[in-house]
Order: sequence, then structure tokens, then C-alpha cells
Amino acid sequence: MQIKIAIVGFPPFSKLAKEVLIDLPPWVTYEITELPLKFLSSPESIRELESFFDPATIVVSGNRSSLSLKQNLNNLVIPVKMTGFDLLELIQKVGKEEVVIMNYGEDIKALDNISSLLNIKVRQIQFNDIQEAYTILEHLRDEGVKDVIGGSWVCEAANQLGMNGVFYYSKRAVENTLQDALNVVKVYRSKLEGVNLFKTMMNISRNGLISTDSDFNVISINESTKRLLGIKGRQTHDINLNKLIPNLMPNQASEEWNEPQYNLIFEHDSKKLMADIIPVSFQGDSMGHLISIEDVVKLKEKELKIRKNINQKPMMAGYSFADIIGSSPSIKETIQQAKKYSRANPSILIHGESGTGKELFSQSIHQYSYRSIHPFITVNCAALPESLIDSELFGYEEGAFTGAKKGGKVGLFEMAHQGTIFLDEISELPLHLQSRLLRVLQEKEIVRIGGDQVIPIDVRIISASNKNLLDCVKKGTFRDDLYFRISVLQLYIPPLRHRPGDILHLFRHFIQKNERILHVLSKVNMNPLTTYHWPGNVRELQNVAERFLVLCDCEDLTSEFLESTLHMALYHPHSVLSNKDNKKPHGFFAEELERIKIALEKAEGNKEKAAELLGISRTTLWRKLKNVK
Repeated sequence: MQIKIAIVGFPPFSKLAKEVLIDLPPWVTYEITELPLKFLSSPESIRELESFFDPATIVVSGNRSSLSLKQNLNNLVIPVKMTGFDLLELIQKVGKEEVVIMNYGEDIKALDNISSLLNIKVRQIQFNDIQEAYTILEHLRDEGVKDVIGGSWVCEAANQLGMNGVFYYSKRAVENTLQDALNVVKVYRSKLEGVNLFKTMMNISRNGLISTDSDFNVISINESTKRLLGIKGRQTHDINLNKLIPNLMPNQASEEWNEPQYNLIFEHDSKKLMADIIPVSFQGDSMGHLISIEDVVKLKEKELKIRKNINQKPMMAGYSFADIIGSSPSIKETIQQAKKYSRANPSILIHGESGTGKELFSQSIHQYSYRSIHPFITVNCAALPESLIDSELFGYEEGAFTGAKKGGKVGLFEMAHQGTIFLDEISELPLHLQSRLLRVLQEKEIVRIGGDQVIPIDVRIISASNKNLLDCVKKGTFRDDLYFRISVLQLYIPPLRHRPGDILHLFRHFIQKNERILHVLSKVNMNPLTTYHWPGNVRELQNVAERFLVLCDCEDLTSEFLESTLHMALYHPHSVLSNKDNKKPHGFFAEELERIKIALEKAEGNKEKAAELLGISRTTLWRKLKNVK
């Protein structure tokens, strides 16, 4: 529904409105509608205006016209109000000891005070229709009155009778009223945006969601709920929740619903469902309830899948410092620092870009420490749903919640007792779990969900993040006290581009299983590898090596073929092979341009040397530079 501001009035008023311009947002339209002259003589005529305005239109009109418009229209009508300053200007403009003002419907009360202050006689005359107004104006003319202050029609009629009609609305008054209308429109739009956001959140949720009023009458229901309950084309608005889902709330006292109700199992059409019912209140007053519904069978399937993903890795570290390949000063220094940290017990925070080997270092630290014979458990905080991460980390007792395993479950912190737990992507941990983790760090003990027994644990925590946690602290998504607890020791892993001397060692390591290729690799120009910027770091290099091995399989390994294949492996061959027009995408040119820039810098601008570094001819380099331009 289009939001609109309609300015309604007689010709002098609409003319003034056209002269007043204010900045309106692009989502607001406005129009100026002139009232017919019969408006004052025929009340029925105003009903004709109803067809012009939809419910979202805000009507702006003169103070006197607004009285009738409000009585006959359902729209919001905002009158143009005259200020005391406007009235003073009008009186000054007339410049007479006696001022005559004609008003439609009622007098202007503010004029009584102004009259006594200025020692000017203000004569206000009321009229209720056109004929009455015309008669009054004729009498005033016969009395010798020259100037009459009034609205649109009074001014026009006075001019026709040879008098001077003074219009009592100013540009300032109209502009202020339009600004008031715009403010109302903005509030209205804000509410519409909130309603639309709520509807969108309802519809994108995979869970069934129902909102009700305080008497449990349904206000809204999403598509997932309709599927779960088997609702097809039936009207659900205003239907009571007990009628819609009879088995959900049997015989509970009404006061029980003032508190959240979780994990309510019920049957509906031979289907087992689970519901959470949350009361919604505002300033202490009940507004209704929000009900979330899930299919128990699908919930179990989801939980099983998540648990499999969590537990697919062994509970022991598989790597050590010997598995970290590199001889550059930066990686050697990082390894030495990590070894020092291994002998200590405080928490470690590992910084590094994606693909630099944060988990490899965490396992190596564990293997080098006195905890190496005990479990090493990896937890990806971003991979666990918020609803399960609590029970996975800290475990639960039997009967703690619906669907809990018989005998309960040992949490990952308990499993890691005397060992190490590696919390990858810790920046994604929800705030309420950050407080629980802080307690584990401080007290070195946990309590299972649904339990009352304190379990002491001895676990070293290594955390990692590819985000700047201090930025997360500033944004309020990460607790500052937890940050200082987990970052007693900090380890920074340099990106691959900062250790170019290790690139060829790593590449040979990744292709060492193919001795045939490894044997002839010394004849190949490997400069493309060392000049590439490696945004994906070691993980990307490993992927390039695997592509290279696949492309070289069952081929004649000449130097030219290997160089061409290396180029294809480095710059994603699908970008070329899958493009029917043989046009290279923007990303391809960006990466190749970066290589050429680096080579030219190393060669100090010498294109012949740069071509040699790139492993291509000088002619090819010229052609590539021309294509880039």
C-alpha cells in the first residue's frame, strides 16, 4: 500500500501549497486536490472525496475545512494551524484600527488576547455555508468595510464584491503542517517495517511459529506450522489455540502460562510434536504468546546428524611440530614460541587467517605438552547450533529435557579431562555460553544440564579465531573478561604470502606421492607459485597441488605441459574450460594482474626479467599487459 500525503483545499489554499516545497523520501507520494465550491453548501459532496483516498493517505487541509473533513473521512486529517505570529502579520498587513475576520464554523480563540494587547478591535464573524457568507460580505461592503481576513472562499468572494480579501494562511504554517504529516508518515512506515520484518522472520523459520493474543487467539501463523499441523486453506486468524491444537494445553491453570514452557510433547493427527510457549509482555502487561513447534522425529534426525559431524574426528591429536613444513624465519620463530607455550599451562589464543594451520599448531602444542597422552578434542563453535552447543560442551543428566538419552551424556569438557580442548572460531560462541565458559576457566569445574553435582575438570583451553576478537569485544558480541582469560598466551601464525620461501617446499610435499611428477619438477619454472598472493594460504596451496596432480595424470610430462598445467591449477581451470566464449572472468584477470605486478616490482620494471620470473615469453607478457589495459 503506497503511503501518500494529500493536500486538500480551495484554489487559494492549493495554490499556496504548490509554492511550499519540502524534501520527501522516495517512498512517499503527495498530491494536491482542490475542493469543489459546493463543499460549503452541500455536506453530501464531501463523501465524494472518500473515493479519492485509500486508508494509508494522510490529508492536510485548512483549519476550518479540516472540521468537516474529520467528520466525514476515516483518514487521518491534519489541519494547518495559524500561529500567533501569523495573526500579527495579518493584522499588520491590514493596518486598520478595526480588523474583520470571517471564520467557517467557529471563531479563532487566540485573537481575543491579541486584540486586547494591541488595542485593535478584532471583529470575528462566523458562517456555515456559502449563501450565508455571501450575505455577510454584502452587509460588510455596505458598511464600508474594505478589508476582510478569511480562508480561500471568503477571499475569492470578497474580491468579487470589490473588497480586499486577505488570506490568513502563511507559507510557514503550511510548511510546518507538511513536516508534521511527514513525521507521522515516518512513524507509520516504521511500524509497517516492523510488521513486515516480523512476518519475514516467521516465514523463514523452519520451525512452526504461532503468535497469539493474551487469550490465546491466533494472530499469525507461518507456513511451517501449516505443514506440521496439516492446515490447508483453513482460516486461522482469531481462532483459539485450544481449538487449533487441542492436545497442546490440556487442563493447565491460566497462571502457568505467565512463565515460559519448554519441550512440551503432544500428538496432533498421529504425529509427535514438541512445542515451546513463550509469554510476550510490554511494561508488565501481557500481550500474548509466541509458540514454536517442531517435529520430534525430524528433531532427532537433526540431532543425530549434528552429533555425527561433531564426533567424526578422533579424540587424539594427529599432528606434531614435525608435521609443520617450512624453514622461513617467521615460521621457525612461530614454532619456537609455540613450543615454549606447550610447556606452560595457561590458555592460548591463536590468531591467523583462514587456512594458515591454526588447528595444526593447536595439535602440535598438545603433542609437545605433558598432556599429550590425554584427549585432544576439537570443537568448531560455528558448526554447532545454539540449541545443542550447551549440552555438547557440558553434558546433561538423564531426564534433563525431552529426548535426553537414558543415563545422560558426558560433555566435551569432561571428555577432555587432563587433556586439551581446542575451541575453533570461538568468536561465534553465543554470549550466554561465553559466561559459562568463563566460569569453567575461573573455577575449573562444570555442572551438567539438569544436574546438581559440581564436576572438577583439568583442561587446557586453546582457542582460535580468524576474526579480531578485540573488535568483537568493542561491538559487544564477545565478552571482554572472557577475552582476557583465553588470551593469556597469544600465538600469531603468519600468512603464506609472508613466508614465500616455504611455498615450494610445501608444494613438493603435497605432490610427493607422485614420484614421476616430482622427478621432472626441477625442469619447470615455479615462479608463478612464489609470486601468487595466496589468499587461502596453505589450504589453498594444497588444493592447487591436488588439482595439478589430477591434471597431470596420464599425460606426457614435458616442461611446456607442466608449466601450462601449473598455471591452470593455480588459476582455477574451470574458469577457462567451462566458459563457452573463452572469456576469462574478472577474478581471473585480477589474480593474474597481481602476479604480473609482483614480478615487475621484483624485476624493477624490466619486462624481460619479469617475463622470465613469470615463466612466459616477453611477447606473452606484452600481450597480457595489453589485455589488462
